[in-house]
Amino acid sequence: MSNDHKHKLDDNNNNTATTSVDVIVDNVPPILSISSPTSGSEVKSSTVTATWIGLDAGSGIDHYEVKLDGGSWINVMTDTSYNFTGVSDGSHTVHVKAVDGLGNSKEAIVNFTVSTGIALGLDLTTIAIIGAVVVVVIVVVAYPILRGRKPPTSKLK
Repeated sequence: MSNDHKHKLDDNNNNTATTSVDVIVDNVPPILSISSPTSGSEVKSSTVTATWIGLDAGSGIDHYEVKLDGGSWINVMTDTSYNFTGVSDGSHTVHVKAVDGLGNSKEAIVNFTVSTGIALGLDLTTIAIIGAVVVVVIVVVAYPILRGRKPPTSKLK
């Protein structure tokens, strides 16, 4: 919102001047949207890249802050992405805050799950099933071979 305020200046010699000043009132928070990770998504890596888009038509974006779960806020200046490293498997929440030039702020959050698996991005159930199949195959192939072997004989007489 813009208001035009006129001011009249007068010195003791009856010289006057009039000037106007535009005053912009910005009490509207920025617009903010997290692009990734998406809500409810599954991330297959312990490094989670959060990206977002922010806009403030009034005083402009001054800076962004991010945090993971209940951690501390991290000021990332005007960057629109941040890599969280070493994120454990399980449910997590990324918080992003946009702060405009006058201190108005908007927070956005997204919930997601990290599931790194142990090998090749496979979950534990799949790995257990593959392991059991491998053991059965080894037993089925090795048993007849081992059963048919004769003990070694000594050539010493």
